[in-house]
Amino acid sequence: MGTMWASRAAFSLITLVGSLCLLSPAKAAVPQCPAVPLPLSQLQLPGKAIDVTAITPGSLYDGSVSNVRIDGTNLDSAWSILLCPKPAASKPSEAPPTAVVEVAKSTSASLQMMLTAAPGTAGEYSVYFLNADKVYDSTRTISIASSADTKYVSCAAPANRGEPDANIACSFVPLSYETELEVFGKGVANRFIAVEVIVRNKNSDLEYLLQDLRIGTPDFMLSSYDKRIPQGVSQKQEQFSARAIIVRVTAAAASVLTGVAGFAGSQLLQYTANVYAGPFQTGLQSAIPDLSAAELSRLDNLAFSESSEVIPKNSALAVVGFVPADYLCPAANPSVDLGRHLFGWVMPKRNAFSTYSGADLRNLFVDFTVQVAGTHVQEVNPSGKPTLKTLIPPAASYSLAALQKTGVAVEGSALSAVAKVELVSSDGKTVIPAALKPIAGETSVDPNVAQLVISGGGYPQGDYQIRFILSDGTSVQTDPKITITTP
Repeated sequence: MGTMWASRAAFSLITLVGSLCLLSPAKAAVPQCPAVPLPLSQLQLPGKAIDVTAITPGSLYDGSVSNVRIDGTNLDSAWSILLCPKPAASKPSEAPPTAVVEVAKSTSASLQMMLTAAPGTAGEYSVYFLNADKVYDSTRTISIASSADTKYVSCAAPANRGEPDANIACSFVPLSYETELEVFGKGVANRFIAVEVIVRNKNSDLEYLLQDLRIGTPDFMLSSYDKRIPQGVSQKQEQFSARAIIVRVTAAAASVLTGVAGFAGSQLLQYTANVYAGPFQTGLQSAIPDLSAAELSRLDNLAFSESSEVIPKNSALAVVGFVPADYLCPAANPSVDLGRHLFGWVMPKRNAFSTYSGADLRNLFVDFTVQVAGTHVQEVNPSGKPTLKTLIPPAASYSLAALQKTGVAVEGSALSAVAKVELVSSDGKTVIPAALKPIAGETSVDPNVAQLVISGGGYPQGDYQIRFILSDGTSVQTDPKITITTP
């Protein structure tokens, strides 16, 4: 996965990526969308007529980033692009915000810019050119489609509550107190109710970023703590665990004994102090295992974190959410509370959930509800270095004739930056010239998908490495290999 993702943008439509600067209100106000923009034919730079022939890709998902290319003639000027929601596509009160995008790279034949479409910005947008505070219509549009995942999705419970979602599915199981105690330790088990949630990404085109996890009852929901909270609780509890106290007391006693032995000058006492400070403490620490490191590691690997839960396409991920037990369970027995107040560092409060078992435990979770929220995202390739992910459809081998005639579709990123392609045999003796062509229905190579076609014939069958050559002559080695058979 190339990394990272555009779904974190607040709710502005477009931001700049890489070395570009975000156009903030402090620097310049976003121009208003004109009721009637000027025709692009009226934009006459010295001796040049501007024309736009294509914009690719013509559509993207909200919550995604795409490298957008505008093809045409005489485009090598200092442009800004204005995106405006089409009036027919949405009501004025519901229209997504207007945004200005700076061009990252321009030549006479094309412009390139990076678009970040935040969640909730689905709609049809007109593409306008800005020049000298005037707005010109390119007559082209960009469509931002909704990935249908900007709402909370209810996880399936034993009673199968919740509406099914086309992109996301999830299920959950609460952990018993004993299981939580064994896996995450006393500090976490005494303060939190833990629920394992399995989230499935059913989308075959987009990865899913899990951003929120809510746990509770139908009338009372809590967002799960980020994993740093239970980790902090676990670390503090470890300082007052029986093992930690014993190890610290014996270490302190060893220091005192060593000092006394040196002051007394007794050789026998010195030997005793050396044994106590060395082998005895080492043996004691080995005899009482330290479980805190393993518990913290499990929290790091399993606990929910809004900043790191990415679920690949057609895949699933298990996370554990934590909510305070005090919110969902009755208060502990007052007699237990008295001991906790007097010796809280030794006797931490155990929530009432810890006493539940059997039918009581089952009844506690009958009304439990879990919801997840996030957004589907597309992979971003900020470096602009082309990558090749896979051949479509994957096959054991491809015939030379088919590759010459129709080629094979390839999926990757920044493919539009590839000038030519070479297929190099395993022994390095054969180099087959090839090229990336637009897929059917497109006039230019899409940054994420293209058709790989080879030229010439008479090449030996075997495995070939696919190598991209950029316009500056740079060679980029790709991972997938292609096996070619002769007709």
